Amino acid sequence: MADTKKRSLDSDNGTESGPEKKLASGDGAGKDTKKPTADPGSEAGSVLAGFQTEKIMRESSREKNIFIHGKMGSGPNEGRDAVLILEKTPFREDSLAELFKTSELKLQMRNDIYSTYHLHPPTHLNENKSTVVCPTSTKRM
Repeated sequence: MADTKKRSLDSDNGTESGPEKKLASGDGAGKDTKKPTADPGSEAGSVLAGFQTEKIMRESSREKNIFIHGKMGSGPNEGRDAVLILEKTPFREDSLAELFKTSELKLQMRNDIYSTYHLHPPTHLNENKSTVVCPTSTKRM
């Protein structure tokens, strides 16, 4: 089972470090020629825009993640096999007050003690981590 929970911590305050810059692939000849791209968020929308799902490899409601095998739909990897890993990000204590104030609740069930709601937080408080493994091989799948 792949370890999808790798995180680096800042040594000073124990918080997670910011997002790492996405690296461009090397030539594949065994040389490490990876270089950071200009802006990690600039290509985000286009990377998954044409992704075509072929198979759900694994889904875990407990771990809040899903592993999807598919084909890339656009860009330099168009038509190549890829694995997409989607994970819910953990709640952050410093954003709870804003979450409570700005979220929309929709009642699902109520009895004499319990109430169950669907919580719809604002977009910036409802992030998902996405990992794209492309190109991939049957060994990595």
